[in-house]
Amino acid sequence: MAAAKAFAKLASLTTAVTYRMVIDTAYDSETGDDFATIKNLAVPAFLVAYRARQIDGVAIRPGDQRAIMLRANLEAQATEQSATFAPSPEDSLTIAGKRWEVVSMSPDPVGAIHDCQIRAGTG
Repeated sequence: MAAAKAFAKLASLTTAVTYRMVIDTAYDSETGDDFATIKNLAVPAFLVAYRARQIDGVAIRPGDQRAIMLRANLEAQATEQSATFAPSPEDSLTIAGKRWEVVSMSPDPVGAIHDCQIRAGTG
């Protein structure tokens, strides 16, 4: 509840993102192609740059960011699309037309927010 209130009060500081959630993958043995079922969830997020002392060049690279989203927003968007929110390492975000790969993700201890480390993608 506190996280939702903070998001509401600071809404002008959020950025519109599309969370691309991979629901399921399948392999076609005849063509050799992989297929994925995707759900795109439009949610607001706080984008936070890492501090210089946090960047080690390996786990956290220059240009990496944090995208902090309300878990309730992600779950509501997933439910509207007849899906269950279940984060996957194959997920990504689109921000201002640019794709960002989810490097790591972690909910806060009470499960109110979803904190993703994101890295500029190639696609």
